Amino acid sequence: MYWVRKSVILMASLVLAGWPLAAQTHVMSRAADPWAVPVWEEIFNEGPFDLPVGGTVGTPVEKALELGWAALHALDEREAERAFRLAITRDENRAAGYFGLALANDRRPGRASVCAARAVEKLAGTTGGERRLINALAALCQVRGPGRRAAEMNWVRELRAVWAAAPAGVEKNDLAALYVRGLARAGLAPEARLRLRELRAAAPDHPARAYDLWLAIRPAEALDALAVIPPTAGAHRAAGEMLESLGRPEDAVRWFAAASALAASRHPADMEDWRFVEEMRTAAVSARTAAGLADFPDDVPVSDRIDGWLRLEAWDRLAAVPRYPETSSLTDRMTVGHARALAAVMSGRADDAEAELAELVALMAEARAPGAGGMTAAEVAAAAELVTEVQLHQLAARGETEAARGQFASLRHLPPGRLARLALRLDLPLEAIRNARMASQMRPNAQPEKRLLLAITTATEQRLPPEDEVAAMDWPPVPAPAAPPPAADSGQMPSWSVLDAAGTPRTLEEIQDGRPAVILFFLGHECRHCMDQLRTFEPMAARFEQAGARLIAISADGPDGVNQTWASLETDPVRRQFSFPVFAGAGLEAFRQWGVMDSFYGQAIHGVFVLDAGRRLRWRHLGVEPFTDVSDVLAAVYGLAAGQ
Repeated sequence: MYWVRKSVILMASLVLAGWPLAAQTHVMSRAADPWAVPVWEEIFNEGPFDLPVGGTVGTPVEKALELGWAALHALDEREAERAFRLAITRDENRAAGYFGLALANDRRPGRASVCAARAVEKLAGTTGGERRLINALAALCQVRGPGRRAAEMNWVRELRAVWAAAPAGVEKNDLAALYVRGLARAGLAPEARLRLRELRAAAPDHPARAYDLWLAIRPAEALDALAVIPPTAGAHRAAGEMLESLGRPEDAVRWFAAASALAASRHPADMEDWRFVEEMRTAAVSARTAAGLADFPDDVPVSDRIDGWLRLEAWDRLAAVPRYPETSSLTDRMTVGHARALAAVMSGRADDAEAELAELVALMAEARAPGAGGMTAAEVAAAAELVTEVQLHQLAARGETEAARGQFASLRHLPPGRLARLALRLDLPLEAIRNARMASQMRPNAQPEKRLLLAITTATEQRLPPEDEVAAMDWPPVPAPAAPPPAADSGQMPSWSVLDAAGTPRTLEEIQDGRPAVILFFLGHECRHCMDQLRTFEPMAARFEQAGARLIAISADGPDGVNQTWASLETDPVRRQFSFPVFAGAGLEAFRQWGVMDSFYGQAIHGVFVLDAGRRLRWRHLGVEPFTDVSDVLAAVYGLAAGQ
């Protein structure tokens, strides 16, 4: 029963879903709504994936499965997906590979459901507990909404029955670990702790020790969990989430930052890892804000800074946010315009407030124009509420409170904390209390929300702040994570050397020359789609230069092929020399270093990268087809100019 011994611990990995996905890295269909349900073909046709650490194209299926189980034990979901994908390519009829892939996608339930259903299709040859548990997992994946709780309790009952029937030994221990995860998922923490203690007594080195990160509710338990944390990015994320839940967001910041660095260093150019890097940077910003800290690292996007400063009511910081260039998206310009206008109103700068509000209204009119700005109807409606919020604050500042109250009910999409502040200013105490409580429930340990509750308490003479015993505890110092590798800490992409058309070596530093850069990787002059891509970017080369960025292309050809890229041929008269440089990447070393490869087949693919002046990755698209939406790339470059 190798499969049961190695995989049964992992079946309850369906933890909370719906986590935010970063926008800076574009990864085909995996950037979709996490609840979306793709078809199986879409999952495996969405682009290349890296091989797992320790795996090769020839790795046997049993070894690939073992790598996947080990990664999931260590809460390393992305590495687990790589391993289970490798297992499926080695044997497409083994249910265990599809089942493991479902577990590796537990934060994307639509994908998990599809993978679990495929595992059920491959049940031929499986028997006993393996068959029973795969069917149970598939059933659980299909249930959402009000029936979810009942389905989870049924899952726990199944786990208990299989665990109780197992003989003592390795299989029993793995079933116990699975049972612990199921109990934790269902919110049965006391029993989960009891079973986990029993498991650790029977198998002290069992990977299930990482589950302590989900169960700690006291400082001593938290320190014990951190002491045995696996050295993976996923485990560091879990540590940060645990510390936040225990009211220690200032400590969580360090663990989120370490998770980001570990992901960047593990697969320096992998798409999924860089999505995780951006997610952890966002989590660190949120944790800093929850701790009441307004100073953010330089690489934090402007949109995230604005969100944090709005929660902190840091009006001086918001007033100093520079406007986006007019060539930027309307969404970005609206975000900054709203921040500046609200800051002027709340700071009592009447003249500035009128001017900022007038500009914001003009942007709104531009957004409502037919076909303008590429904004969806939902985005236009959300932007309209930003304008209304500023207008209502402005009316209150002028003493016209009665006129503003009637419009308050139209605000449906603003964060509850901001709604509570506005309701308090408009003398709507019941609305202020309701929204303040909602804000506190969303972030019970965050300093901005606690200050909001205190303000509402003072104004309404009602006690709103909940009893916060955890925050009142005397915490011992929380250990900082181990220092990440220097390259990961700097966030820089690896350097490489290529040849120019004359065969002269040129380094990335020399080519970039201290400026932001847009780098196109293409497959050579014989790839007609690639040539179409270069011709699409050619008319916009001057725009990139005006924005301060160098546009360059790296070909899979050698120098002779680069010369043919722009040779004027009678059979192809549209070929001509481009206004941006094209370099030879023959040997594909630059492609490999930046992950512009399908590592399973060892073939180069297409890639577009945007780097800032410090060689840090700020935007990327990888795919089996060339990316030709120049406006998206140009928007990323303008974002650099605006400090995004």
